[in-house]
Amino acid sequence: HPRLRAGLPEVGRDRLGLSIGYSSRVDGDRLELRRYSDETGLLDSLAESDLDDDGTIPLELTYCRRTARSDDVVAFTDPEAAGLGDDPAYEAFGFGTYVGGRVVVDGETYGTLCFLHPERRDRPFDESERLFVELLADWLGRAVEREIVSEEREAAVERFEDTLERIDDAFFALDADWRFTYVNERAAALLDRDPDELLGADVWAEFPAAVGEEYEENYRRAMETQEPVSFEDYYEPLDLWTEVTAYPSPDGLSVFFADATARKRRERILERLLGTVEELQRTDSREAVAHRLIEAADEVLGHEISGVRLYEPDDDRLRLVATSDGLGDRFADSRGPRRPGEGVSGEVFERGEPRVEADLAATDDGRPYHGMRSVAAVPLDGHGAFVVGAVEPDAFDESDVSVLELLAANAVAAMDAADRRRRLRTYEDALKNVDDMV
Repeated sequence: HPRLRAGLPEVGRDRLGLSIGYSSRVDGDRLELRRYSDETGLLDSLAESDLDDDGTIPLELTYCRRTARSDDVVAFTDPEAAGLGDDPAYEAFGFGTYVGGRVVVDGETYGTLCFLHPERRDRPFDESERLFVELLADWLGRAVEREIVSEEREAAVERFEDTLERIDDAFFALDADWRFTYVNERAAALLDRDPDELLGADVWAEFPAAVGEEYEENYRRAMETQEPVSFEDYYEPLDLWTEVTAYPSPDGLSVFFADATARKRRERILERLLGTVEELQRTDSREAVAHRLIEAADEVLGHEISGVRLYEPDDDRLRLVATSDGLGDRFADSRGPRRPGEGVSGEVFERGEPRVEADLAATDDGRPYHGMRSVAAVPLDGHGAFVVGAVEPDAFDESDVSVLELLAANAVAAMDAADRRRRLRTYEDALKNVDDMV
């Protein structure tokens, strides 16, 4: 969605604590700024004085040239320590902090998504921040419509004919009667089958859940039109997303496919995450934000045990204002107010740092967890704490914590905005009373 793409620089900039974020289009040795969020005004100044008539700048004068040529996130917080003291971009603009991810479309570099700051950052970018930038860049690339030219497909067919016995990708071949004639080891592993048992078997009999789905529709269309097809589909019995390209011939079908499950999970998380961020921005109270966080824990991460405690300064307590549906009385003895520093939520609030417990059974702190085995909690700055639990141990990895931190950062911004609106209404009511008295 164009509005989501436009908001990525600001979302990333706020999450990383940097002053500038932008997306770019790279074409040869030129870079074009597409969208940006800049609280310094430096990019506006650059657009007025340093861009050429076509709105581009030489790629060599930007840190993005390194990002555009790298498969990994590029990041540094001290250009000179990173060996960039004589870099043209550093000499031209002098930015001290940079992190950027390559935006890929159809396997090729489309541009970059970058965040920077004029000064040097006081700490390096950690793994969760790098993963965050990677997810944003990946989502941006997937948002750009994919175009695959026919020459690439034809070249793939030629490569297949020459390297059939040497390929490492998942591959199988079907004859004109839909019987397996070849299955390589990678395909057999993804399909959870013995390749020898599949030879001679009917594909629709062996994988009946594919009947009536994209698999059957595209395979039959390829054979009828004798044109290659490319598509993605989900095979529920194996919980497997596949990215498929099938090449027909009069004698049958040659099918290449790859496991896209991890990528689809990242896409799903990021898309739902960005949708949640938009909804958070429309909430009108801290309690409404808290309830939206509970919904997001289920929708974005798939965890059905969660709670939000908000801090009440008048009595110095954290009060439980929102919990997952269906918990009933299961956690009744844990719902009371807590002091800062008490329990997981109190500790996270007091310290202002995330906390993950991989196995609550090993904590031996005397607290009842009612079957909950692992937990992840993030602070909501001065507003409170957000806690998500699971009934199995080791349920949360670094990417989960990064998502929770991103949700928390946007929740804090929404709560701050709600508080500002509440104070403004109070002020307006007071003015109205004064006017009435006058």
